Amino acid sequence: MKSLMLSLVLAAALHAVGARAASPSLINDGFEAGWTSYGLVGSDGHVTFVYRPAGPNIGWTFQGGGGVAGSYDALTAYEGQRFGLLQLGNPAD
Repeated sequence: MKSLMLSLVLAAALHAVGARAASPSLINDGFEAGWTSYGLVGSDGHVTFVYRPAGPNIGWTFQGGGGVAGSYDALTAYEGQRFGLLQLGNPAD
């Protein structure tokens, strides 16, 4: 009986750890939070692209040609008005 009880407690603890690991939480998963600094701003005439934004509530680290842009025409955000941006090459070109 003692062995069965110990097994049940161990199984419950492992289940709780597994459930937590299986569902990570993301900060700013819609890219809507503002930033306090950025590396470069660009535009294609329709939308502004903000490269390498940073700040306390961003929740993401962007480097190189990565950043945040806003929805327009054919490019729409899945949620909210902004989406993550990955671009190959130098955004200053």
